[in-house]
Amino acid sequence: MTKRLLAFAFCITNILNFASAQTPKCLSHIRSEARLQQNPSLRAVRQQAENLVQAQIRRDANNPNRAESVVTVPVVFHVVYKTTTQNISDAQIQSQITVLNQDYRKLNTDAANTPAVWKPIAADAQIQFCLATRTPTGAVSNGITRTLTTKTRFANTTNTIDPDDVKFTSTGGIEGWDPTRYLNIWVCRLDDFTYGYTYLPGDLAQYPEYDGIVVDYRAVGNIGTAGTGGTSFVGLADKGRTLTHEVGHWFNLEHIWGDGDGTACLSDFVDDTPPADVENSDCPTFPRKVGAMCTTDPSGQMFMNYMDYVQDNCMNIFTVGQAARMTATLNGIRLSIRTSNSCAGAIAVEMTTFDAQSDGKRNLLHWHTASERNNAYFGVERSFDGNHFTEISQVKGNGSTTEQHDYGFADASATAAAVVYYRLRQVDFDRTFAYSNVVSIQNRLKTRVKIFPNPVGTEGVTLQIEANGDKFISLTDVAGRLVASLKTTENSVNLTTANLPTGLYFCTIRLGGGEVLSVEKLVVR
Repeated sequence: MTKRLLAFAFCITNILNFASAQTPKCLSHIRSEARLQQNPSLRAVRQQAENLVQAQIRRDANNPNRAESVVTVPVVFHVVYKTTTQNISDAQIQSQITVLNQDYRKLNTDAANTPAVWKPIAADAQIQFCLATRTPTGAVSNGITRTLTTKTRFANTTNTIDPDDVKFTSTGGIEGWDPTRYLNIWVCRLDDFTYGYTYLPGDLAQYPEYDGIVVDYRAVGNIGTAGTGGTSFVGLADKGRTLTHEVGHWFNLEHIWGDGDGTACLSDFVDDTPPADVENSDCPTFPRKVGAMCTTDPSGQMFMNYMDYVQDNCMNIFTVGQAARMTATLNGIRLSIRTSNSCAGAIAVEMTTFDAQSDGKRNLLHWHTASERNNAYFGVERSFDGNHFTEISQVKGNGSTTEQHDYGFADASATAAAVVYYRLRQVDFDRTFAYSNVVSIQNRLKTRVKIFPNPVGTEGVTLQIEANGDKFISLTDVAGRLVASLKTTENSVNLTTANLPTGLYFCTIRLGGGEVLSVEKLVVR
């Protein structure tokens, strides 16, 4: 891809239904241009920062013995609120940390949705995140500050409110912590179209007080207020991917179509992301824009990339090239984050393995620790969709020890599910906690659901289900939109298809306990 000279800031917005026809509002791009006009010398600073990143990428690529370790980034959330609804919960913030850890370590369950052509370049960025456990002065912290404000909002569509006001006490917000040691994230009320924004790291040296991310309280995590409070947020910003996207910019990634003066087919400085003319929105069908003016690639545009504008449930990939750019940034402009000790004590257990397998009767979990510190117990959590976890048991820890320990747990109540997900919630004696990675088991079950006819026209389909008790049936289209649902105890169910547009649908059958019995493809002609 061609390389352009300037790197600009970012603001992700979504103009519902007509985003592709109207340029999305980007407050930080406007502010970046204004800042450049006020300080023309910043142009050279940004170019120098880009030169350093490119040089570091080349050094990393030319070092075959280089072995990158996982970098843990300390995060502090500054919640600035006027109403109790805006004062989001600790649990909602923790859900965002979980999403970031899944997306940046390629542990997101929807990685399976990445088109096969791009799965070989889907990357584990080897970056993880924790809520800071120490303030800049060394005091104990939970990584969250809360500030009551008199301001109704920190942005509006007429751009007469300066959103950076949230970063200063004098203008209704709160100052950030040392940006060389923390990722500052301000949570507040923006406007009804702006999800969040950040500045690229090239500006850090001259404007450290502005460094960090601002995000609307309706676009944090995947519980609580996430995806609520307006048609521009509902179903579009409910999976925590706004901050996955924003943090990408904080690590020096740009939009896949490039930023700048509106010219099509600009560069994002990454070679393995196909060129794009403009942003994509909603939830497109793959392949998208095959043979568009920017590329002849038969796979079209990589709209499911975290650095595009599609809705949360359609994002699922960082590429190897993007991961290399983030690593180069961590080895350069943001090198100090590597040595920050602001998460000291956050990882109380050194876990070397965590896996799961089925013996046909039970799902067997096994994990191994090399050392532990103040480890009270492990909460074993289970999910049938990879997003909503429930604690099913607790396994006692070994307190503080430098000896190796093996743990195990057998789950005999979920073998009827086609896929089961597990994670561990490691809890200290002071009730602080951290999550493990997510593991899954795909049970090899005989077919217990038959759907016919398939393909089908307007005559309707019949489902034969070999399972007793309550059954919940949902039909979704390829964009994940629910088009039909019902609850039944019957083993033979008829579904009408007379009003369904032609296309591919997914019929999901869940049992009364929430287990996914089967997911069947249905083609409507």
